[in-house]
Amino acid sequence: MLGRGAIADPLLFQRLREKTTIKPDLSERTDMLRHYLAGLLECYQGIFCGEQQILGKVKTVFATMDDPDFAKQIKGLKKARTIQQFHAQLELL
Repeated sequence: MLGRGAIADPLLFQRLREKTTIKPDLSERTDMLRHYLAGLLECYQGIFCGEQQILGKVKTVFATMDDPDFAKQIKGLKKARTIQQFHAQLELL
């Protein structure tokens, strides 16, 4: 359960260790999401082959993300059919 929470909230473990309630603002969360997805895409490109397989694996993380602030952007990322389209949608975040 914590793993899914960490995907949706990358600072979850930091907040738990420090016992703080500070949540990042929208622009910080946007930067973290963009960085996380770009890194995940890069990592999966080294592991899997074929754009559809890579994108399919990356898109599985969206099932754990339920942030209403990013619903529209995640919908656009889910519609990406090529890695180039996925990168273009990441830039729109």
